[in-house]
Amino acid sequence: MLQQSYSMTSGIQRLTTVLRTANYTPEIEARINYDAPSEGAKYVMLMFFAAVGYVMSDVCADSITVELAQREPLARRGTTQSVIYTVRTAMVIVGEFLTGFFFNGEDYGGTFDLSLSFPQLMIIVAVLTIPVFPMTWFFIKEEKKEAANFKEYISSFWDLLCSRAVHQVIAYNFFSNIFADITYTGSSPVQDHMVGVTPINSTLSDILSNLLFAVGIMVTSKWGLHWNWRWMIVITGAVVIIVDCTITMIVVWDVFRNQWFWLGPPIAVQLPAGVGWIISTFMTVELAGLGNEAAVYGLITTVTNVASPFASALTLVIDAPFNSTNTRVQEDDYSIRMDLTYTIIIMYAMTVFARVFLFLLPKQKEDTQ
Repeated sequence: MLQQSYSMTSGIQRLTTVLRTANYTPEIEARINYDAPSEGAKYVMLMFFAAVGYVMSDVCADSITVELAQREPLARRGTTQSVIYTVRTAMVIVGEFLTGFFFNGEDYGGTFDLSLSFPQLMIIVAVLTIPVFPMTWFFIKEEKKEAANFKEYISSFWDLLCSRAVHQVIAYNFFSNIFADITYTGSSPVQDHMVGVTPINSTLSDILSNLLFAVGIMVTSKWGLHWNWRWMIVITGAVVIIVDCTITMIVVWDVFRNQWFWLGPPIAVQLPAGVGWIISTFMTVELAGLGNEAAVYGLITTVTNVASPFASALTLVIDAPFNSTNTRVQEDDYSIRMDLTYTIIIMYAMTVFARVFLFLLPKQKEDTQ
C-alpha cells in the first residue's frame, strides 16, 4: 500500500506560502508526515528500474530516427527528425495534462474537488503503454543481419570517437552544458512565495511551453535546415536570457508581480529554445556511422546529461553563501532581494560563458562531414 505523502491535507501547500515554519500551529504540524521522505525509498527504486527501461527503449528509438534521417537528401536532412520530435513533444503535453489536471486536487495543494492517487496514475500509464508493444512489432521493419564482430565493432567505434568532429562535439556538449545548466536555488521559493503560482497555472504554463517548443522545431524544419548552427544557438540563447532575466528582476524587486507575468514571457521564449534544441540534434545525425547509430546517439546524449549533476553541484556551491532559503524569501526584504540578484546575475553570466565553447561546434552539415 502506498504510504501517505508529506502533506496529508488540503491546503497545506497554500498555507506554507503565507506562514513561516516557526508559525506552524499544532494542527498543521499534526497533518504533516515527516517520515514520508524515508518511506519513499522503495518507490524511488521501482521508478529507477522503470527509468532504465525507458532509457533503453528511447535510445533504440533515437537510433532508428538517426537511420531514417541519414536516408534523406542533404538538402532536406533534418525534416524527419523534426517531425518525430514534434510528435514526441505532443505526447509530453498529453502527460503533463494528465498529471497537471488530475493531480490538482486539495491533497496536492490544488483547488479541484477530485484527483487521482499515485497508484491510479501508474495504472493509467501502464495501460497507455500496452499498445506500444504491438506497434513496435508490426510497424518497425528491421532487416536481419549477421551479428557484428565485437572486436571489429569496438575498434571502428573507437576510430570514430578519435575523429576531430566527434570529440569536439562531445567536448562542446559537456562543457557548454555544465555552465548553461547552472541555475539559482531561489527559483522555486520565488515562484511559490513572491509570485504565488498555483499548480493549475503552472501546469498550463508547462503545456503551452511545450506547444511553442514544438512550433520552434517545426519552424526549423521548414526554414532553418541550412541556418548557421553557431549563430542560431547564440541568437536563441540571447533571446531567452534577455527575456527571462528581465522578468525575474522585475518580480524579485517587486516592480510588478503577477502569475502570468512570471509564467507568460518564459513560455514565449520556448519557441527559440525549440529552434536551438533541434539544431543541437542535427549534428548527431551527421556524426553517426552505419551500424553505430544507437551508440553515437547514446554517447552524445549521455555526455550531455552527465553535465547536469556537475551543474547542480556548482549551483549549490555558488549559492550556498547567499542562503536563499524559503524563510528568507518569505521575509521579502532588501537583503534577500540583493542576494537573489547576485545569484541570478551569476547564473546568466555562466550561461553567456557557455557560448565560449561554440568554436568546437561545426557551422553546418558540410563542416561535420
